[in-house]
Amino acid sequence: MQSLFSAMVFAHICSATIPEDIEPCQKFAELLREGRSKTTLENPYNYPAEVLVDAETAYQCATSIPISNEEISRVIYKYKNILPMYSTLGFLKNPPASYQQPSIDVMAYLDLIYERAKQNKYANFYEYESDISLMAIQVHDQHFRLKNSGMYQFRWYLPDDIVSVSKDGKELPQVYVYSDISRDVPSASPIIELEDEPVAFYLERYARTKASTGLLEPHAEWNALMYNPAVEFSTWGTRNTSSVYTSEFRSTSSYNGNSIKGKFENGTKFEWKYMAGSKAIYNLTKFSSGRSIYDNWITSNNKSRMGKTKEDEQMRKLFSKKTTAFNLSSSVPYPSYPDDPIVVQSNFSRGGTVSGYLLSDNSTGVLSIPSFLAGTYKEAPEELHTAVAEFITKSREAGVKKVVIDLSGNRGGFLLLAYDTFRQFFPKMDPYSLANSRASEDLNTIGSVLSHVAMSSNDSFKGPLNRTMAQSLGTGDLGIFGTLSRESKPWKWWKELFGPVTINQDNYTNPWRYDFNSKRMIGRLGFNMTGYADNQRDYEQAFDPDDIILLHDGHCGSACFIFSSLMKNIAGVKSVSVGGMPVDGPMQGVAGTRGCQVRQSDAIIKISHMIQTALSEFRDQSDKVVRSRLGATRRQIDRLPSPKGTPWGDVIAGINTLNCLPSSGSQIPYQFLYEASNCRLFYTMDMIRDITYLWRAAAAVAGGDTSACVPGSVDGPGSEPNKPLNVSPEIPYANPWGNSVRNNLPRDEPVQNSGGFCTVSRVGGSVSVAAATFAFAWLL
Repeated sequence: MQSLFSAMVFAHICSATIPEDIEPCQKFAELLREGRSKTTLENPYNYPAEVLVDAETAYQCATSIPISNEEISRVIYKYKNILPMYSTLGFLKNPPASYQQPSIDVMAYLDLIYERAKQNKYANFYEYESDISLMAIQVHDQHFRLKNSGMYQFRWYLPDDIVSVSKDGKELPQVYVYSDISRDVPSASPIIELEDEPVAFYLERYARTKASTGLLEPHAEWNALMYNPAVEFSTWGTRNTSSVYTSEFRSTSSYNGNSIKGKFENGTKFEWKYMAGSKAIYNLTKFSSGRSIYDNWITSNNKSRMGKTKEDEQMRKLFSKKTTAFNLSSSVPYPSYPDDPIVVQSNFSRGGTVSGYLLSDNSTGVLSIPSFLAGTYKEAPEELHTAVAEFITKSREAGVKKVVIDLSGNRGGFLLLAYDTFRQFFPKMDPYSLANSRASEDLNTIGSVLSHVAMSSNDSFKGPLNRTMAQSLGTGDLGIFGTLSRESKPWKWWKELFGPVTINQDNYTNPWRYDFNSKRMIGRLGFNMTGYADNQRDYEQAFDPDDIILLHDGHCGSACFIFSSLMKNIAGVKSVSVGGMPVDGPMQGVAGTRGCQVRQSDAIIKISHMIQTALSEFRDQSDKVVRSRLGATRRQIDRLPSPKGTPWGDVIAGINTLNCLPSSGSQIPYQFLYEASNCRLFYTMDMIRDITYLWRAAAAVAGGDTSACVPGSVDGPGSEPNKPLNVSPEIPYANPWGNSVRNNLPRDEPVQNSGGFCTVSRVGGSVSVAAATFAFAWLL
């Protein structure tokens, strides 16, 4: 029972007669072109396919893209110019004992890359890209990303996935081939070795160097290496441009050799060959060599540089259409889920992901929320809101006693939807939560200007930064609008919010909370949030907190974290985590980013440019006049981040700008605290094939039955509401990867390729697959 969205479509690309002496990128493009011509776009869900070719050709192409070390130096300078607004810089460098990952000095790491570039150490673009990627892995933050036009254009894929399951829910899990378990292969044998290492050792090293999980909990990192249908759906179901998800083990943007060799417990050996593809369909004229890719893609600001085919355009148009009618029995996104949902979000699988189910005896209702992103069109947030409301109504009408809210695969989305969903379950409770920012000079300048202009009685600015725009931009992390103090009092001026206060040898703003009654906040979702303005709720809550259980798999972060935190700390709802490494003990189910706001550097730069444009109106005025009109000095405004001097197209940094803080008074961000779930379950083979087995196990915990919980995981450290740990959890199984893994600084030599042929073979247990190449589903 393979996932419909990662079904393999075979095409014989490697048999093409292509001269061996041509440029590797031209050869790669030729193979892609031929493969696309032979690959049908017809499939059950009408998504486009990405053609895959042999791994070595892609690697040779990637390493033939040249690099300018001088330009690297300029790019690193631009990154360092924006990173002072990254909210967790100080804590990453010096984390508390409760943090389950190694520390990292991000600025020092960038300095090392800068020095390598100054010494002309980078021979090609791939080497530089690999060092940036390795740093991002070590940051363990889904909100953190440094990217430019050339990065992540190549991906390497294995022909199958892996899962970690326990035979009976009690025995420690073992690693199996996903297709063996999903198709219920008799006597499926577990994998015991990869590349002549015990499988756990290999996966640890792989997670530390190849897997961009962005996860805080080692158990969650382990889960990210395994196939997960909820993550798959949350990735492509919410937006038309997302790729179909594969696990961090099956797919990587970092070359891992031509193949992986392994051994099953029954003694059978196997070899999985990597294949490679690219989201960019390279035009043979512009992208005929590594140099042409560098000149026409990486350094270009031409947004039309990606070569598009007629099929690409047709598929984009298809996905832009809103589907208004669905046959519920055929719209469930993956085969392990029931085919009889009582609720699906509008445009389900085309922008919506929320669905609801009743288990056979109707005593348990399940609300699946794999994402809070809710699509990319303006009606989507209200459609998610409506789906949640319909589930609550129908569950109550059906006499549901226990509710499982399945947040598997949920890596965030719209923050306000997290607050709204909480209010739908608990309409009388105040969604009180706190946040702060790193008190950088640039934040002070931006906040000062936006607050000053927004509160000014003079609205004579000719440029884009008028009073109304300043009020809108200055809401939340960049101003005083739409926020309240810890004591729920309004701010009088920016300095009152900004502070700063010194915490952990770094400066931060004073903590604040959202003011959901503010006209700056009302309607930001496209509708008024539940319980505010004209969207008041006069009904009593449908379910007692003790009758609700949250189900996590470690991916939950950002908006998902906010929702889970409100449910736990305000309402007292308990949680169950599932999966993790083959060791007993607790697990943090909410192990994605626990930050409150992500901003892209280009958005910050646009705001900075507005401010600098406003400054140009006072070029002949004194600093005193500038400060009186704009709230900041000329020097402060001049030093704001600028798009000037960027040598490559689309140099963008994604950074977390808001720390979520406990309401208990702790000054340590949630990102670095320890909060175990109330129970941890191991995946079983039945759960992989039929998700209702997992839902029933979670519902049993909500009913007080903890017999299936992993030993040592019941009410683990930090699971009590409002009592996260800022010290080591002091349990035998804390940080099972071990803290001995040092920070991986940039390597001295590039990774060497292993050579190979254009073949794929897999023999293991009772299954054998062989093919020349295959096409993989991809949303363009």
